[in-house]
Amino acid sequence: MSKGRKAREEEKKAFEDALLADRYDGDTRKVFADWLEENGYDDEAVLQRSWTPQKQQAEDWLIDYALECGLTYPELVKAANNYLDAGKIYCLSDDTPDIVFTGADEFWERFSLATRRSVSEDRRGETFFRCAC
Repeated sequence: MSKGRKAREEEKKAFEDALLADRYDGDTRKVFADWLEENGYDDEAVLQRSWTPQKQQAEDWLIDYALECGLTYPELVKAANNYLDAGKIYCLSDDTPDIVFTGADEFWERFSLATRRSVSEDRRGETFFRCAC
């Protein structure tokens, strides 16, 4: 890795570490988006610029939801997208938490905020989880 590239990677990691320490730091996020764009990370810059506190709150809620279901956040998002795209049901363990059966409306609202994916009203009352029992 060239010295210039190594320095850029170190700067990028410093921004990422700062945002991990305070995910709600909008000012650092804006500076990071500019830095990303100036250094050829255009797609990542767009993602940083699309951040809002509401999006972060929704993502945090979904992270907790995923943990309650025994999933990671990326696994949860993938399962939800598979359901929306192909109607695929995700089978959870015998210890399926009640929230998956009672909180579908809230789940889809938060999912839409976090992923920027629109979910039709007729799907918002549905859950894509089934228990393995």
